[in-house]
Amino acid sequence: MADTIQIHGRSSFNAEVAFSDGGVAVDLTGKVLFFELAGGAFRKALVPSIKSPLNATLHLTVAEVVNNIPTSRTDFIIRDETIPGDELVLGEGSIKRTGWK
Repeated sequence: MADTIQIHGRSSFNAEVAFSDGGVAVDLTGKVLFFELAGGAFRKALVPSIKSPLNATLHLTVAEVVNNIPTSRTDFIIRDETIPGDELVLGEGSIKRTGWK
């Protein structure tokens, strides 16, 4: 992800999460996926998507945005923890909170 995700401090946030391998959509059904901020400051489990059966969804409440998303650009990862001891980073990017809370 090239751009930093920006979330206003008075807003919740939903993101559809999808990955592809060689142009083929990866089935995220049944995978144990987490959104994690750099340094392990905040972790949130992704939930199954209601829009696409292959995707997952990251949902952050207003309280989670206010209390956990910094106002400075912070790196994050999407981590597959389905197989203990064989965890994988599927994607990464940056995020920050804007506005007031």
